[in-house]
Amino acid sequence: MKVVTVATDLDNFNLKNLLIPSCNFFGYELIILNLLSTWDSHRMKDLALIAYLETLKEDEIILFTDAYDTFLLNTPESSLKKWSKYKDSLLFSAEANCWPEQEFASAYNQINHHGKFRFLNSGGYIGSVSTILKLLKTFKTPPSWILRSKYDFSTRFIENCDKRYFWSNQYYWSLIYLSQENSIVLDKNSELFKCFGTPVAYFRKHRKDYLNNGIHSGIYQKELGRIKIELDSLDESTIGHVHFNNPILKHVFQTLFEEGLFPNWIINVLSKRVVGQPQIIEID
Repeated sequence: MKVVTVATDLDNFNLKNLLIPSCNFFGYELIILNLLSTWDSHRMKDLALIAYLETLKEDEIILFTDAYDTFLLNTPESSLKKWSKYKDSLLFSAEANCWPEQEFASAYNQINHHGKFRFLNSGGYIGSVSTILKLLKTFKTPPSWILRSKYDFSTRFIENCDKRYFWSNQYYWSLIYLSQENSIVLDKNSELFKCFGTPVAYFRKHRKDYLNNGIHSGIYQKELGRIKIELDSLDESTIGHVHFNNPILKHVFQTLFEEGLFPNWIINVLSKRVVGQPQIIEID
């Protein structure tokens, strides 16, 4: 089993101090696909992944993760055990926000309408090389046609979404899930993947306050308190992959690390600099 991520900045604080040390501590083989070309969209992650996966055996298991806002808190054996319950399906992280387009919630409701975490998050997923490659190669562009044929969205709405979200691999994978729900499973109970995302409406309402006031903003202080409480409720048996997916939370997690405010068992994971470096593969 390999953990694979895509990065352009190998000196990113969270990559160096959270993701890499956690993979070393638990014994994950971490592969960083280092993109050398100018970053122009999140879809570049998918294209880089295709090139790399084609070099691997089809039955190899990959845990893909975002690079700058994630880390691991359990062993490879635990991650594989949690994934194995879903057989050959591709298991995606799930979150409480329907992003990037809130209107998609009505489509999700036709597939699963129970639970807090029921929307796909593309920052973490696990499955076999063959399953991931098959989907990536089948859908070279976001299958937005499914929004019309299966969910009755208007042509104008679909065209607008394609223009607004062409850069987003969350848009891409969300549409694949909505068209291929039998091939993709969401981790709705956060057995392996845990998303700490801020509610979108709250984030948008108070984002300017954060931009103007930083750590003194109300939203930063509230999110710092929330995350500390939620992390205190975790232990090694309840989580594997942590994702804090917005600029405020990236700042919050950096603060937690720098000021030693993580629970002691997480500090132990991140502070022990186990010998070992990720394999870095440069991609033009």
